[in-house]
Amino acid sequence: MAIGDKRGTVVVGAASTEYTLANEIKSDYNTHIASTTYHVAADSTNTVGSADSTTLATVLTLANEIKADFNAHLILSGVHRTNDVHNRVQTADAQDAASVYLLLNDIKARYNDHVANTHVHKAADTSNTVSSADTNNSAPNIDFNADGGAVLVELTGASSWDGTVDFQSTPDGSTFYNIPYVSRNTITPAFSVTQISSPSTAAIYLLLGPLSQVRIAVGVGSTGTLTIVWRTISDAQYLTMTKLLANSGIDIGDVDVLSGTAEVISVVHHPFGKGALTINGIQYSAELTTSTDVYEVVESATITQPTGYTLTEIEFGLTGRNKSSSTAETVVFKWEASDAGSSWTDLFAEQTHAASAVAYEEETWSGRFAPTGNFLGTSASFQVRYVIKSGSAGGETALGSTKSSSFIIAHYRRT
Repeated sequence: MAIGDKRGTVVVGAASTEYTLANEIKSDYNTHIASTTYHVAADSTNTVGSADSTTLATVLTLANEIKADFNAHLILSGVHRTNDVHNRVQTADAQDAASVYLLLNDIKARYNDHVANTHVHKAADTSNTVSSADTNNSAPNIDFNADGGAVLVELTGASSWDGTVDFQSTPDGSTFYNIPYVSRNTITPAFSVTQISSPSTAAIYLLLGPLSQVRIAVGVGSTGTLTIVWRTISDAQYLTMTKLLANSGIDIGDVDVLSGTAEVISVVHHPFGKGALTINGIQYSAELTTSTDVYEVVESATITQPTGYTLTEIEFGLTGRNKSSSTAETVVFKWEASDAGSSWTDLFAEQTHAASAVAYEEETWSGRFAPTGNFLGTSASFQVRYVIKSGSAGGETALGSTKSSSFIIAHYRRT
């Protein structure tokens, strides 16, 4: 397959949420077990008491309690004509989103079979069957390799589709960040990395090359459908397209098609956590153990800026980890940037981790930063560093390292 020949079409439907299903199972089940229309005696022992679910944490709690209470209800003495030994839920307790989908779908199937069983009930319960659709994660990640080219994507929403779309790439196969795109549906196109929400009509987007691994990440929509059509574009096709657009009077702001000189460039840096290769690609810098009670540098990187360009925007995805040497003192940490390497500007407010000598706590801080203070991005280079210290002067130390998945994306325009 030649470069520029890859293409695909994906239709994304609305996802049935685990919250809706879990909450209905709870309601129908609690009503069912309290009824003597279907039972020899009401079951007041195995009522589900967890709150209705609204978050992943609450749906995990609710789903696992429903499983336990339902299984106990099936064999509670004196409630049924005979114990229901056929509809026991055996799917493992839910630990995350993927496992809660499996568990709730299994509970729904087992519960509906149970309430319809006239061998164990006085009559089939048709009033309290669960009607909510099975849970699913129908919003996919569409992954492909652009082979160094660019990508055209058409998004068409229908029936009030209300999900989201992000265009992303990855330096390491695990950490994905949003990449610049240009909308082809306006006479004044501009670069953006912003998430696209609820596209309602056909819209075409150009993902600027050169690109390797690309992900079109689709966030779950509760209504409607989204049709995604994508194709890769070779360098030659890309330059032809930009020249035609430029000749038509549209300022697409990406390349000077006459000279091939980039008017706008984005430079991706991965300066942290380098070292020997690992079998899973996860790398960390050398561990720093502090020796004072003031901030010490875990790792610092200097970014040299291209001559003839002005920094217009900068994005960070910075991952560090730290822990204390014992269990009495906290660890304080932050990421900083500087134009001169001497006076520093915080990229976020100072943070504190609780004392723990057991395991590292790892956090990724990301987003677009507006240069300010001692970091304006106007010098020939700038510095970024991760610093830690012990939370008090009690004799303990802080330990920390940076992760190689950290990235810095600097966007420039030719001056």
